[in-house]
Amino acid sequence: GARQAALDLARAGLDLQLRHRSPAETDLARLDPWARQILIDAEAGDAGAVAGDVAILETIRNRMVHTLDAAGAEPLKRALDELRRLAGDEDLDGAAGAVPALLTTLTGLRPA
Repeated sequence: GARQAALDLARAGLDLQLRHRSPAETDLARLDPWARQILIDAEAGDAGAVAGDVAILETIRNRMVHTLDAAGAEPLKRALDELRRLAGDEDLDGAAGAVPALLTTLTGLRPA
């Protein structure tokens, strides 16, 4: 419950910051809490929610990928493709295990 509340608060805070940050910066920041949502949903055994989390991550990426250079866009694409595959296979442990690599990828990204 506490982890879910923290993610909900983080997402709400990003919505408030949108007035002061570019949409690309905000979207990039939104990827982190949605990646962490996979951990909560996988732990709960909710394959549908994990698939939904991946779909949201892909939608956010699609909205802002044009702001990234190829060196940043390609690792993000690979990480999300792997999560999509794992979610499609309903491999919740695999999806949760792929989240740290996605978070590491996000750490190095900056919108142009």
